[in-house]
Amino acid sequence: MFYAVFFENSLVGGVSLTKTSIPTWAIFFKDDIKPYISLSAIYIFLNHIFSLNIEKLEAKLKKTNKSAYRFNKFFGIEITEYDARYYLTKITKSQWIDHKQKLKIFNRDIQYQFIV
Repeated sequence: MFYAVFFENSLVGGVSLTKTSIPTWAIFFKDDIKPYISLSAIYIFLNHIFSLNIEKLEAKLKKTNKSAYRFNKFFGIEITEYDARYYLTKITKSQWIDHKQKLKIFNRDIQYQFIV
């Protein structure tokens, strides 16, 4: 599955989800994207994904990608060693439910739409 993120009619990023025994995901956004767009998109994505009977997400994260490291930490995603080049990131549905209560910036309504 692929979720494209549009803002003001322009493609600004996306999230892909690969359903394997443990679903994996990948995120990308334009370099000049406003942080509230990428943060809101991932917040919405995680809520959506965990409403689909998915219990856990994993991904590999390049150790050199410091901004992605901070981004994952912000969302309460666990980061552990994988190998010399990558970390393994993971979050469970219950971890997300607990952590999202701490993200007070999302207490307001966010206008979004899923188009199939």
